[in-house]
Amino acid sequence: MLRDTVPRQIPPLVLAAFEEELSKAEQALSAQEFSSAWGLLERAHVLGQAWNGPHARVHLGMIRWSVQRGAMGVLIRQCLILLSNPLATALVRRMVGASGQNVNPWRRGPVPEDLAQILQEVLHESSGFWADTPTPLHITFQ
Repeated sequence: MLRDTVPRQIPPLVLAAFEEELSKAEQALSAQEFSSAWGLLERAHVLGQAWNGPHARVHLGMIRWSVQRGAMGVLIRQCLILLSNPLATALVRRMVGASGQNVNPWRRGPVPEDLAQILQEVLHESSGFWADTPTPLHITFQ
């Protein structure tokens, strides 16, 4: 379990990867490729969940997904998550790996290797902790 500091501002490397995943998700959603869109939203969630703005944007995308799919249960859940976004981000600010749906938000999950490498690089720069940590990671921030 990692007990380390997450930067207050989303680092440029994480932001760029986040924007790329979110853009791909929006394209997939526009093409009605719902399964692909959801997977990309989950990846964006892994990257952005520790910061309010990106975290909210992912859940807005999940709301859009649920409206287009007609998935009322998902819509209600995502609306509640979005309304509680500042609190939710603060509570799980240091948990990386929650996909945003069908997971226990208090449990960490596997982080895809490519995303883990991005997160490792950023956290390594800020703390030096990651030098000997193998991937794929299960990362929990406190």
